[in-house]
Amino acid sequence: IDDANIKKFIIQSGLEALEIQRADTSWIISGHDSLVIKLNLLNNFFDKIKKAEIQNVMTHKKEKWAKYNIEDSTGTHLAFIDWNDNTLGYYVFGRSASDYSRCYVRTNQDSTVYLLNENIMYSLQMRPEYWGELKKDDNIALPPSQE
Repeated sequence: IDDANIKKFIIQSGLEALEIQRADTSWIISGHDSLVIKLNLLNNFFDKIKKAEIQNVMTHKKEKWAKYNIEDSTGTHLAFIDWNDNTLGYYVFGRSASDYSRCYVRTNQDSTVYLLNENIMYSLQMRPEYWGELKKDDNIALPPSQE
């Protein structure tokens, strides 16, 4: 997926969701106007997604999703949405219980589960403070020094 085509992406786990979207030429965290996106973190996220490679097919059976933590209720969902509000990609990620450096993934409509070469889960954080930092206000007057 070309990140130039992405208007927003949504990370969802359980009942929680976080949306990050473009606003003109910058990115914002929906509902968190006081935070500014950490651009290096966002760029690293896109790089990690692009570089992820499938190492193995684990199963083709939906009945085995629980074993790989990628059921709808247990997995971490990632959706990329384009400028026309169409879904570019929808993925469900699950943690590996035995290898923390890798994770499992499936696409929304496919029952096949894949093992990835790295753990994308570390980048799928739900905390707004992970993705953003407080805006720095250049107009704040500091109190005079008491020297």
